Amino acid sequence: MEVTVVYPEGNFSLMIPGYDQNPTILHVKQRIQQLIHVEPQWQGLSFNGESLRDSIRVQDYGIEQGSVIFLIRFLQVSLVYEALQFQVLITEQTKGIFLKDQAKNYFGLAIEEQVLFLNGQVLEDLANVGYYPNINIIVHKTYSIWILGGVGEIYECIVHPYMNVLSLKLILHHKYGIELTSIKLKKPGSNWFLTDQTTLWGAGIRANDAIHLFY
Repeated sequence: MEVTVVYPEGNFSLMIPGYDQNPTILHVKQRIQQLIHVEPQWQGLSFNGESLRDSIRVQDYGIEQGSVIFLIRFLQVSLVYEALQFQVLITEQTKGIFLKDQAKNYFGLAIEEQVLFLNGQVLEDLANVGYYPNINIIVHKTYSIWILGGVGEIYECIVHPYMNVLSLKLILHHKYGIELTSIKLKKPGSNWFLTDQTTLWGAGIRANDAIHLFY
C-alpha cells in the first residue's frame, strides 16, 4: 500500500507491504532508508500525533492506504569549545538557543556570552540547525573591547573573535548613534585604519583591548 511521508525538505510517496505481510514500523523505516539514505535509528516517525515504535505492526497504528506519516531526522553533532568537545543528539529543527543551553551545562559558559558557528557562519538563537550529521558546531566566548573616542569618550562593545570590523562599526552605529559612514578605527600604535572585512582575531584584537575611534 502507498502512504505519504512528510519531512522538512518536502514529502514523498512510499510503498510498504500490506497487512497480510504484517509489516512493522521498522520495515517502514527500512523502506525510507532506501529512498533518502537515513538509517532507521536516526528516523523518528509519527502518525496522528503519536510516535511510532519500531517493533509495533503498521496495522496496529491504523496506518492504511493514503495515510500521512511525519518524519523527523535525528543527528548527532559535536559542540566544540577550545580543547573540549561534547556530543549532542538533536533534530534538524533544533534551534541554536538549545545548543547554547547544552554548552552552558557542559562548558560552564553563560548563554549570553556564547556565539555559535555552523559551517563558518553564526548560528542565531532562533535558527534551525538543519541536517548536517556529525558536524562540529564551534562555541566561542564573547568578550569586551573598548573603543576610545575624543574628549574622554569610551564605548564598550561585546564582540567575538570572528566578527569583522564592519560588524564592530555597526555596533557603534546602532548602540551609540555614531554615523556609520564616518567611523574609522585604528589600533594603538598603528599607522593604518582597520579595513571592514578584517576579523578582530586576525587584527590581533583580544579581550579588553582598546581601539581608537576617528569620526
